[in-house]
Amino acid sequence: MKSFLFLIFILASGVWCYKNYGQNQPVHATLSHTDGRSMEVVLLSREQSQVTFKRQSDGKPFSCELGDLSLLSKCKVYWYFKVSKVSKVSKVPTITPQARVKDLHISGMNKTLVDLHEELRLLDYRHAAAETRAQERTVANDIEAIQLKIKKVELKQAEHQSFLER
Repeated sequence: MKSFLFLIFILASGVWCYKNYGQNQPVHATLSHTDGRSMEVVLLSREQSQVTFKRQSDGKPFSCELGDLSLLSKCKVYWYFKVSKVSKVSKVPTITPQARVKDLHISGMNKTLVDLHEELRLLDYRHAAAETRAQERTVANDIEAIQLKIKKVELKQAEHQSFLER
């Protein structure tokens, strides 16, 4: 009889653990990006392909695609969180192919801008680390070229926006 009760207790605790899996929040962890950067964070939630967390140093909230995390960080996120329930939308808007192309075009320009700004930020570090005058001039020319590319994309965005407003 004691072994039967013990078995029931083990099964019940297993079911309880399964149902409450990932509910011990907040979770403190170190997440690493695929490019090697890492950050001490407090994990808040996980959607299908995105994780939300706060940086421990200042409490600033961030969201990150799971594909951008290192393998170990993905494992940590998957271990601590089940997929959060997606909120139900009462009416799903119809997306026409023409609207989809416009959205892709705008998002492509935004992604290009983000990439260029990141490249510009990294060039500032290279400029500070330059050892010779020639290296400084080369990096300064690269910075100028990136700034021109940023202005070009911003002009394309403005042109596209004015075209949409017509």
